[in-house]
Amino acid sequence: MSAEKGVTIAIVDEQPIVLRALESRLRAGGFVVEATARTAPDLLEFLRDHAVGVVVMGLPLREDGVSLIRAIQAAAPAVQVVVCNAADEGEPAIAFGAGASAFVEKSGHPDDIVTAVRQTVSRSIFLTPAARRRAAQAKGTPSLTPREREVVSAAADGGTNVEIASQLWITEQTVKYHLSNIYRKLGVANRTEMARYAQRHGLLAGEPRAVARNAGRQPRS
Repeated sequence: MSAEKGVTIAIVDEQPIVLRALESRLRAGGFVVEATARTAPDLLEFLRDHAVGVVVMGLPLREDGVSLIRAIQAAAPAVQVVVCNAADEGEPAIAFGAGASAFVEKSGHPDDIVTAVRQTVSRSIFLTPAARRRAAQAKGTPSLTPREREVVSAAADGGTNVEIASQLWITEQTVKYHLSNIYRKLGVANRTEMARYAQRHGLLAGEPRAVARNAGRQPRS
């Protein structure tokens, strides 16, 4: 039995045309689409009474998409979430940080959504760190937030997660979260590759803030 025939899908997108296009493409790819919804509450109501393997979410991450991903995980932890967003609706790092398994750009090839769902449930394509890095570079230098640049600089200086957390006055878990997002944005696999990439592309920020400048404050998450 193929992976497609064993996977059920629910789709949520506020635009009827996009919703129908996603449904048509996934059905053509061999998947069973159990339900479609136009709002987050409608999808969550369906998930309370029905089990699916994958949710394909087209709702913008920059609006209520992130909250929906977390709600899906809370209601059905085994469900994989594949995000399908336009460039102005959200970024892969935001989706992955919320717990999504895959991210597909709406501007991509129509078959990309089928491939993404298939790889989510049955992995058969593995990219080397170099390939991920080249793919990221092909789209231009990724945009890092000021905080992410500080984390890159501190890590490039050899700081451990604990030391970086102390220097930037944030929690160690937040450092891990930032590093995970940075790796995805830059297409690298570890700190060494991140540091080399940052040096080559001028991504290193200034010196990390000293702990003494934050005396008496509590770490922020």
